Amino acid sequence: MGKTAKRNFLVTVSGISGGWRTMTGGGATASPTKDPVPGTDKFDIISAPPEYDDIEVVRTYDPAVDDKWLATLRKQVGRARVTVSKQTLDLNFAKIGKPLTYPNALLIGVKETEPDAGSSDPGEIALTFSHSGPA
Repeated sequence: MGKTAKRNFLVTVSGISGGWRTMTGGGATASPTKDPVPGTDKFDIISAPPEYDDIEVVRTYDPAVDDKWLATLRKQVGRARVTVSKQTLDLNFAKIGKPLTYPNALLIGVKETEPDAGSSDPGEIALTFSHSGPA
């Protein structure tokens, strides 16, 4: 297959039909403690649990498809839990392997398109999720 382009992924959110154009976040970091070793210039590194960046998914707003679920999710910020999935696709857009999933992700933000009478840019919807890491 070779290397993959960013377009060769399908991002989905459980309970919402269709895919998402972009997905950002989901990365992990840890902040270990450096414990000085007495009498040396060395440190023991004490591990810390990983922390995960929030995930944001974005797609173009389609009122015919999005209005019904959007009306529900506006009221579910801070309560709705979903699974966010990122599936690798081949050059023919067939699925490759198993998706990377973020189960039990908590919806923490809904951002709707911002009207602008002078713009022909597509309107977008963005959802933000907090999570405790991939499955």
